[in-house]
Amino acid sequence: MRGLGTKNVYLTGTQYPNCIRSTALDSMSLDYNTIVVTDCCSAASEDVAKANIYDLQNMGIACVTVGKVCVDGIGVGGGIGNQDSQIAKYIVDTFNQLINV
Repeated sequence: MRGLGTKNVYLTGTQYPNCIRSTALDSMSLDYNTIVVTDCCSAASEDVAKANIYDLQNMGIACVTVGKVCVDGIGVGGGIGNQDSQIAKYIVDTFNQLINV
């Protein structure tokens, strides 16, 4: 990913305490700007999701909605660029495809 110039890692998926959390920690430990897109993630219960989001935020990992990525821009330097808006669109499109299967 470094060879491609990747700076931001946007995470979506299921099971906060397993896949999302471990990938977020790996990403952060490798000095990527790590963003968990909370409304494109899931857990066994809302309480599990909230507890993991709380922990991830306390570790310095951004946990935001896809709308925040689109509107405010989350990434290196905090500004949204064309790449971030394309990523946000891809996240929404992929998520919508998954829930319509």
